[in-house]
Amino acid sequence: MYWFSSLIIYMLQIMKKFLLIRVIILLIISIEGDALSYECDKNIVPCGCGQTNVGINARIVNGENAIRNSWAMMVSLTENRESPRHICGGTILSESYILTAAHCVDMFSDDLSFENLTITAGIFNLSQPDRISRQVDKISIHPLWKEFHEDLQYDIAILHLAKPLDLETNSSITRTCLPPRSNTLEEMMQYPLNGTSLVVIGWGRLSTSGDVPDILQQVTVNSIHHFDKICANSIHDPSVQFCAGLYEGGKGEK
Repeated sequence: MYWFSSLIIYMLQIMKKFLLIRVIILLIISIEGDALSYECDKNIVPCGCGQTNVGINARIVNGENAIRNSWAMMVSLTENRESPRHICGGTILSESYILTAAHCVDMFSDDLSFENLTITAGIFNLSQPDRISRQVDKISIHPLWKEFHEDLQYDIAILHLAKPLDLETNSSITRTCLPPRSNTLEEMMQYPLNGTSLVVIGWGRLSTSGDVPDILQQVTVNSIHHFDKICANSIHDPSVQFCAGLYEGGKGEK
């Protein structure tokens, strides 16, 4: 259990920095008109690079379609009952582990067979036929999630796959880049710096009553210092949460 506790602590730090489907990659940035192009150099970083570069329209506020094959670490969590249904996004940590949010999978935590939960990788459209699917055979939810779930603290879970992904030969998938471990509480609370530009990706609903989009979406938001009064009702513990996106009119990130 010691290794698992250490892993959870480290993943909590990672979750604060990535928060489910937010990915910050070591990228080389170039600006073309109103669009931002992020060139991922595979010779410099061994992670995070898709088959195509990330491109973001700087004028888009409420989101836009992502570029096909640009977010190769993104996966869909799928519930397979009467018909397959996308329930949440996740990111690839390694060949056998997926990082996601606890609230996405706590309904499955008592189902020891996990026969109704799979992950789908290497996709741009939820409906595309060529996909990589893996069965989930273990769910590890942060032990403090149940206690603090109303505040969305410790909203982190790690999924283990029954069959590993082939990251070595399949260029359509890659693991996400992990940040260095924070050594002090002060370092954790200072990350990310105020005003840092972040990217949120996923297949989340575009409006409260809208449908789940078929195409992967992306939107940029800025981090906001937890001392800012606009964050007062959005975060409860800045050591494990941070605030972002509220100035853009979006939901506060936790």
